[in-house]
Amino acid sequence: MVKSREKKLLVASDDYGRDLTGVQNLQKKHKRLEAELASHEPAIQGVQEAGEKLMDVSNLGVPEIEQRLKALALAWEELQSLAAERGAKLQQSLAYQQFLAKLDEEEAWISEKQQLVVVGECGDSMAAVQGLLKKHEALEAELAARGERAKLEKLTSLAARRKAALVDNSAYLQLLWKADVVESWIADKETHVRSDEFGRDLSTVQTLLTKQDTFDAGLAAFEHEGIQNISMLKEQLVGAGHEQAASISKRHADVTARWQRLLAASLARKQRLLQLQDQFRQIEELYLTFAKKASAFNSWFENAEEDLTDPVRCNSIEEIRALKDAHAQFQVSI
Repeated sequence: MVKSREKKLLVASDDYGRDLTGVQNLQKKHKRLEAELASHEPAIQGVQEAGEKLMDVSNLGVPEIEQRLKALALAWEELQSLAAERGAKLQQSLAYQQFLAKLDEEEAWISEKQQLVVVGECGDSMAAVQGLLKKHEALEAELAARGERAKLEKLTSLAARRKAALVDNSAYLQLLWKADVVESWIADKETHVRSDEFGRDLSTVQTLLTKQDTFDAGLAAFEHEGIQNISMLKEQLVGAGHEQAASISKRHADVTARWQRLLAASLARKQRLLQLQDQFRQIEELYLTFAKKASAFNSWFENAEEDLTDPVRCNSIEEIRALKDAHAQFQVSI
């Protein structure tokens, strides 16, 4: 899985080369990667077949095996898709860099030839003039030969338009990629807010509240790093009249809506934990009150029991009457 993640990072890279040499080097690396993927495919199939056979002969761990096989298939499919997409983009980048290289070549040629036609030297003898004429005729012939190839004004215009289109498309794809990253992060956090674990007593609820505070702090930090980031990019692209403005707005709206649902669910979970904390505190207070009253009652009961079991010795009628009155008061207190 570690190697798979490494390969995924390679094919998901947005580095397509800054010059012709860079693109060619990246293409070589990508071809090696494609060859490695192709050579590794039998191993993937072998693992899948082994898993299927294992499930056929044993019921042990079948759900986990199915889950792992499904995850493996999805990861492999995603890796192949990203590799194909990167290969196509590298090919586009190569074509673009080759075009720029040819354009640079033509511009250098024009600059060189301009030096010839602007030189003020026209020759100071017939031989010199004839020599210059021959050079000029050769230049005209070269211009005529390059006329259909060069068309530099048109090429420059086309290059500018293509570059603008590439820049726009790059920004659009960058926004989609960032939106995918944000949505993946949100999906991971949704597991937390959907949890039905709310604690069994005051201590566990307070522990969960501490975790919830940490979770909310993470949301606040991510809102600045992730949500606001793609919102700013969306405003820039839509404000500039990007041709994919409708798609950009919809993707941004979808991510924002999911983000708001996550915030609402997180708030609801915290409120529920606070309610449970109050309930468990009330229960503990009732326990303490009961314990205090029970302790007082036990003390009274022990004293009463001791008084009732003491031997009675009376030396006069008055003492007997006093004991009877005290016993009557005791009975009333009960």
